[in-house]
Amino acid sequence: MGFVSYFIAMKDLSRAIVIGHGGEAKFWIPSCRLVWSYNLNANQLKQVLGIIKENKQLFEEKWDEYFHRRTN
Repeated sequence: MGFVSYFIAMKDLSRAIVIGHGGEAKFWIPSCRLVWSYNLNANQLKQVLGIIKENKQLFEEKWDEYFHRRTN
């Protein structure tokens, strides 16, 4: 089983909630920083943080596309 990410729908791409492996965590996207976690071990958190860092630009591009469409 993998992880599922949810992004908080605000005008800035600031946070993501990640759920999987019986736990969850919240990350700040701009700084790629862990805010809190529940029931995920250090290796799982490291894996998720790596995914966030690798895809940060993609998240930001898709976020901009989404809000650009909503404002036009």
